[in-house]
Amino acid sequence: MRTTRSIKKDKIVGFQDEKRKRARKKHWKPVENQRYVEFLRRNTDLFEKNREDKRLMKINLLMSKFVKSKTSTQCRSHHQKMLLHYGSIQAIIDNLEYDNCVIPTSEEKIQKIESV
Repeated sequence: MRTTRSIKKDKIVGFQDEKRKRARKKHWKPVENQRYVEFLRRNTDLFEKNREDKRLMKINLLMSKFVKSKTSTQCRSHHQKMLLHYGSIQAIIDNLEYDNCVIPTSEEKIQKIESV
C-alpha cells in the first residue's frame, strides 16, 4: 500500500518532468542571433577585460537585455558554444553575418507605428 508521502513525491516528480519537457532545446531565431552579433560588435571591448571584471560588469545580463527574448543564462550558454565553434569573438562576428533579417532602427519603428 502506498503512503500519502510517496504519492505526493510522485506528483512532484511528475511535475518536474513536465517542466523539463517544456524547457527542451529551443534554437535561437535568426533575429535573436542577429541581435547577439550586434551586441558583440558594439561591445567587443567588454570581452577583452579579465574574468573578474567581466563578472562584475555582468556582461551576460547586458546581453540578455539587448537580445530581449533570452535570459542571461541562455546568453552565456550560447556565447560559450559560439566561442567553442568559431574560436574568437571576431570570428563569430565575421561568420554570423546578418541573414535576411534586418534589425529595425528606432526611426523605422516610429515610422511603422505612425503608418498604422
